[in-house]
Amino acid sequence: MPGNQKDRRMPGARKRRAAKPPNVLLKEQAAKILVSAMCNFLRRNGISEKIIKANRDTHPQKHIRHYRRFMRAWEYVGVLLGTWYSDPKFLDRLGNPIALAPRSIPRLIRASHVDLSVRDALQLMRCSPSIKTNSDGDLIPLRRVFALPDSEVPRAAHIVERFLDTLYRNASLRKHNATLLERSCRATGIDISGSAPVLRDIKERGGVFMDAIDGEIEASRSRRPKRSRGTTGELGVVVFAWARPNLLTQKSPSTKGNSKDRASDRARASEPKSQLKGRAGNRTGLRT
Repeated sequence: MPGNQKDRRMPGARKRRAAKPPNVLLKEQAAKILVSAMCNFLRRNGISEKIIKANRDTHPQKHIRHYRRFMRAWEYVGVLLGTWYSDPKFLDRLGNPIALAPRSIPRLIRASHVDLSVRDALQLMRCSPSIKTNSDGDLIPLRRVFALPDSEVPRAAHIVERFLDTLYRNASLRKHNATLLERSCRATGIDISGSAPVLRDIKERGGVFMDAIDGEIEASRSRRPKRSRGTTGELGVVVFAWARPNLLTQKSPSTKGNSKDRASDRARASEPKSQLKGRAGNRTGLRT
């Protein structure tokens, strides 16, 4: 009896690894960018190399190029989705986006005026929960906002890298009236269980504000050919809110009275967190 396929394999032969999906590759590159940006920020603020041990990469620029390529493709597919929902050529009589066969994606790319390959567009669309594929293989959009699974790390890299750069530039240009947005407000000793109305109000007002700003920024997107464009760059706005309990280490009680006080504090702290019903919205400056 001839041996099976596994037995006939040559010794030392390596198995061919399956290609990673785009969202996994993006997540890995974003993690490297996040670590690199944080280490650069610490160095600028005088933190010794003895403390900074995470950034051992000898080719940071290579990872930056890969990361920005993935993020640019993500942004451009978001533009495709916006065109899909707004261009009459891709709408039915009721104004709903029609299903598109893969061979129709080049037409969608041309109508969106973005520099994106059909291969990258299809890969991102097929792994997104914003778009589904029917039994015929046609693509059907489910919502206008383009999303990717496991996108927390790429979003964090996108925000943190720009925020740290803003802090650095504002500090270095302080004498020249820097205009980059850098503002936050906070207070300690807040009763978190009663902050739901505040966070809900921030979410509602901030959502309306960001929708208006997003439309204004998108309307300013250059439609001219690259050769005739002026100075182009990136414009974005980041708004976020948070609420979290204090995580302070308590000293061991020295008296019975202190022990009773701390016991009552722990009892109050153990109340169900379900009292906090609202959560602040978290928008990134990235258009998706």
